[in-house]
Order: sequence, then structure tokens, then C-alpha cells
Amino acid sequence: MKIVLINPPQIFGHNQVTAGIVPPLGLMYLAGMIDQEFDKHHNIDIVDATGESPYHTYKFGKYMLRGLEFKTILERITEDTELIGITNLYSFAFPIVSKLCEFIKRKNPKVKIVLGGAHVTSMPKDVLESENVDFVILGEGESATIDLIKCLESKEDFSKIKGFGYKNEEKTIINSERKFIMDLDTIPFPRRDLIPMKNYFKSAEPHGTTKYKRWTTMLFSRGCPYQCTFCSTPFIWKRIWRARSAKNVVDEIEELVKNYGVKEIHFEDESMMVSKKRMHDFCDELLKRKLNIVWQASNGIRLDNLDEEVLRKMKESKCTSIILAPESGSPRVLRDIVKKDIKLSDCKKVVKICNKLKLKTTAYFILGLPGETKEDIKKSIKFSNQLAALGLDETIFGLFAPFPGCELFNKLLDEKKIVLNDKLYEDLLSVGSYIGAVSWSDITSKEIMKYQIRGYLSFYIRKVFFHPLKMVRSMINVIKGTQELKTERAINTMIKRYLRMFL
Repeated sequence: MKIVLINPPQIFGHNQVTAGIVPPLGLMYLAGMIDQEFDKHHNIDIVDATGESPYHTYKFGKYMLRGLEFKTILERITEDTELIGITNLYSFAFPIVSKLCEFIKRKNPKVKIVLGGAHVTSMPKDVLESENVDFVILGEGESATIDLIKCLESKEDFSKIKGFGYKNEEKTIINSERKFIMDLDTIPFPRRDLIPMKNYFKSAEPHGTTKYKRWTTMLFSRGCPYQCTFCSTPFIWKRIWRARSAKNVVDEIEELVKNYGVKEIHFEDESMMVSKKRMHDFCDELLKRKLNIVWQASNGIRLDNLDEEVLRKMKESKCTSIILAPESGSPRVLRDIVKKDIKLSDCKKVVKICNKLKLKTTAYFILGLPGETKEDIKKSIKFSNQLAALGLDETIFGLFAPFPGCELFNKLLDEKKIVLNDKLYEDLLSVGSYIGAVSWSDITSKEIMKYQIRGYLSFYIRKVFFHPLKMVRSMINVIKGTQELKTERAINTMIKRYLRMFL
């Protein structure tokens, strides 16, 4: 069977600062699992639209896209292709994914198209309403994809595939849930040979920062046991957390060093720091093998599980930075709106320890949460300023967006404050914009943006006052084109972006 897996072009706004590009781990895991299960019997190709053409941007209708154009993608889909899998991680990308499916079906009406990813898992019936989508996979995709391939080969009924949705005489059917793979060590390593690794090295636009050119992403664990209401993870992963063994993780790192000369690892976990023992085991294994790499928790780390002992071990094993997510400086917001069971005092302790250890720290805050007041936002800004005095290297004031699957999305849907249409998907894209915020709270968009600017200005004024050398170092990094913080990476990315536009 000829199988094509597609990482679609990225929706890209000129005002976006967070539109980095990272390897499509999910598709690479699928390719590895298919190879293992069928003993490399199937012909698999990954069309990594963003990674294969990261500097090409173009207008498509009312959208700006980044990556390969549809025409080029279609050329990669030969007539003998029987199954196409497309990843749809973010909800704001769905209109483009849907349009891509339409173009594929025009060229080859008989090919079967299956969609997977966070948006698909959260909105399976909505996705299947598209006449050009044949199947959807919910949650963890490897086992369901294997079952789908077997059914297509044997022409069996799809009703027995768990974690799967399909159409039967125009009727949408969502099968029962599939149990997660509990032993993650049984999953083969991602097929990185199917993507253009060199392009990711060159672009240097990760979620985190890159000290070295040769960087890539990995997963230490899957899932998250917590219940944050602004996040779709509790719905998708059912609050179940599973981690790989230290040996398995470091085996993959060793392979990356050997095959690609990788010097930096970015862990994209939903919640990497759930078990102190797992973290200690991982750090010990890294130290034992003496691999010449650095690493970071670029997608956030649970702060209430961190203490000086584990932070020292992380630093010793060459962790360069961590992302903390207090989300708000208001205990009321944390307790009643976000439902995040953390203490702000713990965040202060972690920042103080990291500053002493010279471990870079970033703190995330969310502005514009439904039910949040102006006083709550002021408390977040005040708390961010307190962290600046303690040595926090960077703060991010992100904008709330109700992504499907999260508790707050369902609340706003019930209250008829949002409607499922293309306008919603466009509004969700504003989450990474520095202008054009969209408000889903009683505070207006303009007011939220003013607070965002105020938060950044006050943070950096205090950083200059309490830690002037850190600001000098950041300015030097920007001038050199290097990066140790997300802000430095964003500035470097924007400079390169505009230079490509005008030169």
C-alpha cells in the first residue's frame, strides 16, 4: 500500500510572533509504527509542507500560508496512493486542512483520507461533516492507524476500530474510546529520515530557543494528570500521564547524536515534570553516557514538583532553560477559573533557585480569561514584576483563546458566546499575534492589549533595575543573532522574516 502522511502548510499571520516550525513528531511516530507492524511492507512518504519550504509564504484566499503550495503537495500524491493521513493539531488550521482535502479528492476521488490531531480529537463529528474527509482518529494515533490499514487491506468493517470515526451511508459514526499505550518504550523511534532535518537546523525557529544549530524535538512522556480549564489536554488524554524509561529516552538521544549530529534536545511534553524519580533517572542516564548535548523543557514544566535537588540535577545534566506556567497572579483566577492547583509562593521559590543555578526561566501568563477582571490582570502584572526582581529571565503575556476540547470552550459554547464557523477559527489565530487581539471576556480587546503592553514594559523596567547584566546579555544575543530566551528568538525571527521580504 502506498501511504502518504502530510504536515500541511502553516497558517501564517504577518503579526504573529509565535509561528515557529518544529518537526511533525506525530507523523514520524506513525511512520515508525507502520514500519514496525508491517515489517516495512508499505511504502510511506511524509510530505512535510512547512519543513520542506519554510521560507516560502503565499496568499491563499484570505489566509497567508507558509510552506509548499497545494500544487506541489498534489504532485507528491501519485495515482497509486491508497491512504493519506493529515495532521490537524491546531483548530485555526482546520479551514486549510479541509481545503487541502478538497483538492486531493479532486485529483484522486478514490483515495482515502484520515485526519488526526488535537482539533480532530476534540471535534470529530464536525470534521467528518466535510465531504472530503473519510476517517478521523481520536487521541493517540498509532494503534488505530494500524487497525485502519488492516481493515483497508482485508476490506473488513470499520466498526471494531476503537478511537476511530467514519461515515456509513452518510451517517457519522464515532466508535468507542481506545485505551492508551501504557508502555511507551514499545513504540519505535520517529522516522526522522522522512523529513528534511537540515531545514529545521537552518531555520532555527523552535518553540523554545536554540543554542546550537543542530536541534530537534522529542517526547519524554505523553498526557497530563492535571485539569486546567483553558487546555484541551485533560479531554484528549483523560488526565492519564505515561513516561518512557530513562534508557529508552537516552537511547533515542544517542541515535540522534550519531545519525544527525544533534547537539540540543527540546522536549515538547504536555507535562514533563510529573514524577521527580523519572526526572532523576533521566538526568542520571544522561550523565552516565556523557553525551555532548544540552536540553530544555520548551513546552512548560510543572513548577510545584520542582525543588533545589532536582533542579541541580537538571542543570548538571545540561538543561539550559525551563518554562514555568503560573498562568495568573490572582489566586482567585487560579482557583475558580483556571482550576490550577499551584501556589504562587512555589513559583517564587523556583525562580530564586534557578537564578542561583544560572538556569534560564520563562513564566507564562494568560490574559483575557472569561471571568477575569481588570484587577486580576493587574495582579498578574504585579506578580510578574516580583518574579523579575527575583531573577526571572523572561515573561510571556499570552492571550486566551477557547480551543475546542477545553472546559472554557464548552462553557462559552453553552453560553452562546462563540459559534462554530470559519470566523471562530480565524479569531483563534490571534492567540499568537502582537496586534489584533480577540477578547472572550468582559474586558475589551483594546484593553487587553494595553495591559499586555503594560505588563511587558513594567517587567523589563524591573529587570533592568534589578538585573541589568541580563538585559545587556539579551541585547548582545540579538545583535549576534543568537538566542537564549524566547523573546530573543522572536526578535531574530522577525528580523530575518522582514529581511527576506524586502531584500
